Amino acid sequence: RLRREPELARAVDDWFSTQLEAEPQRPEPQMPDGDWLAFEQDKHQQLLSP
Repeated sequence: RLRREPELARAVDDWFSTQLEAEPQRPEPQMPDGDWLAFEQDKHQQLLSP
């Protein structure tokens, strides 16, 4: 679809370019470091699961 729709491809490229420069943000400012790490690990496990 990105090959067929150049406007979509540009939008995705723009989004990725801003995300690569952005600092990681915690889901809650007061979350302890260990909880944040567990949150990120769980999130990535869910993204990688079939």
